[in-house]
Amino acid sequence: MIEQYKLDTQRLYLEMFLNDAETFSRCQSIFEPDNFDQKLRETAKFIKEHADEHKVLPTIDQIRAVTGVDLKPVPDLTEMHYEWFMTEFENFTKKQELERALRELARLNPHAKNVGGIWKNPLNPRSRGRRWDSSQLELFRKFQKEYATNEAQN
Repeated sequence: MIEQYKLDTQRLYLEMFLNDAETFSRCQSIFEPDNFDQKLRETAKFIKEHADEHKVLPTIDQIRAVTGVDLKPVPDLTEMHYEWFMTEFENFTKKQELERALRELARLNPHAKNVGGIWKNPLNPRSRGRRWDSSQLELFRKFQKEYATNEAQN
């Protein structure tokens, strides 16, 4: 499993989607442009909007013309490559969504001190809670510091 989803990895995800429309179709429900690095976000957004509106993926030339990002075809991909891709893209999506949720929670609660063992969803009164692991709590605290610092500067 990949630990760090670097720019090149995210670029490869977009290139693999363009190679196989069926794979994009299978992942469309979890494909979120905001999960991609800022340098690829507009490209991911263009791909999603084009596919939604025209029911076909854009060409590499269209992407280059509209976004300025030069994606390349990935030759000789097998079914095993796509099995790897499906697993890794799902893991990427989960990690990015969790990070965005923690960032938003920190933004809404930059000074909360009693966040720890279990977090309950404030939008769902029947929420039984979710246990935080140490890496999630550490990431939340990091985001809290960022928002508190930004708040103090403004």
